[in-house]
Amino acid sequence: MAVESAPGGRLQGTSRGRLASGRVRHGYGEIKYESGSVYAGQWEHDKRVGTGKYTFACGDIYEGEWKAGQFHGKGKYISASSDEYTGEWKYDKMDGHGRYHYRETGDVYEGSFANGVCEGRGKYTTASTGVTAEGEYTAGKLRKRRSSQEAIPSFIESGFTQKVEYEAWVRGQGVGA
Repeated sequence: MAVESAPGGRLQGTSRGRLASGRVRHGYGEIKYESGSVYAGQWEHDKRVGTGKYTFACGDIYEGEWKAGQFHGKGKYISASSDEYTGEWKYDKMDGHGRYHYRETGDVYEGSFANGVCEGRGKYTTASTGVTAEGEYTAGKLRKRRSSQEAIPSFIESGFTQKVEYEAWVRGQGVGA
């Protein structure tokens, strides 16, 4: 049984992979946490780095790049119960260019993100009608439109972003990570 240090406590689980001197994970390894979550990927001084796949106990999956134990770089987050995002991440938040797919409606937003919400140039396309709204987004809301025939929902209202932020908080607190 491996023990992982984490803020707020220690997490126990089973692991496979190389332990460096001092019993820290370094290189490629896999760990299954008691919560049921699983991580397989690169480690550096006991932190997730490089590329890896984290499968949450609830069925959500993040696969991509890591830095200092956080989603950072290019990656894909698929929620088992709602939406999915493929694109750039910065410290556990969607940041940079990305594509957000609202699974329930089939709608898609593609464009810039900052601090977890649409920010900058982007295009929202509704699956049911094909209507698009392209323009400048601020704090998740379309501010300047180039084209639109109907109201486009606000990205910031999505429960997915709240779930991703909550999962990041849980990992940071060492709960079921």
